[in-house]
Amino acid sequence: MPKLEELAISIDNPVNGAALEWPADQLPAPSNLQSLDLNFLREEHLAPVLARATQLKTLKWNWWYNPQADSQFVNLTINLDNIATALSHVQGTLTHLVLTASVWPSSICRRPSLRMTGSLAGLATFDSLTTLEIPAPMLFGSLEDPEPADGCQQMQTCLPRNLETLRVMDYLTGTHHLDMWGSRRLGPLIVLWMQDWRASTPRLRRFHLLLGPGGHKQTWPYGVKQNLKLAVEQAGLEFELHHEEHNFAHIGPRKFWATLGRYERYSLTA
Repeated sequence: MPKLEELAISIDNPVNGAALEWPADQLPAPSNLQSLDLNFLREEHLAPVLARATQLKTLKWNWWYNPQADSQFVNLTINLDNIATALSHVQGTLTHLVLTASVWPSSICRRPSLRMTGSLAGLATFDSLTTLEIPAPMLFGSLEDPEPADGCQQMQTCLPRNLETLRVMDYLTGTHHLDMWGSRRLGPLIVLWMQDWRASTPRLRRFHLLLGPGGHKQTWPYGVKQNLKLAVEQAGLEFELHHEEHNFAHIGPRKFWATLGRYERYSLTA
């Protein structure tokens, strides 16, 4: 493992409340690992993995829930405090962070009720982090839409000062419209934050908005997107709007992870 620089892996969660155990007597020492794609492993067991990646620069981690999973750790609660604590192990080296979430099954008849606790305020101390991609609910620490002023305060609390690129998803799991915040929730908040973004992220250069499947037609009218684009550009930032073409409601975890992050550039023409 000392020569390993990039790794994409899915790790099952322990069952019966057991601790995460390595499948070898000697702990791995991936001293040159710089990029990690990690799926399935929940936040309670994320820390011991990241603690071994002492030179990690890029991390993609997918929060995952499946009611058929054997592990008690695969539950309905997204614990942001545990996530922040685990990420602190790579605080000194991490430059790119992508956080996503996925839920199976995703049919409306069996739709689970997720819960969220804690916050990602610890990210504010990640001085090396320059690129962050994150679902809006994780960023704001709530599955409910906050008041614009409260949301702006939360962004100022969580975002690293040296951040250069911020990509915000208007959805959590990408499987159902109930996860999507839409223009009514997210639009005014972003416009308000653009009035004073330098206070928290003075090096920011780009703001990207990633819309979930159907979001550009159902919850983001053309006029709203134009106003948002104008607000971001008037703030002096590069603006991009992406539409996620994949609907993950009927695909499995492997295909989800294989297609995640492939976005179609959405044109702001009438």
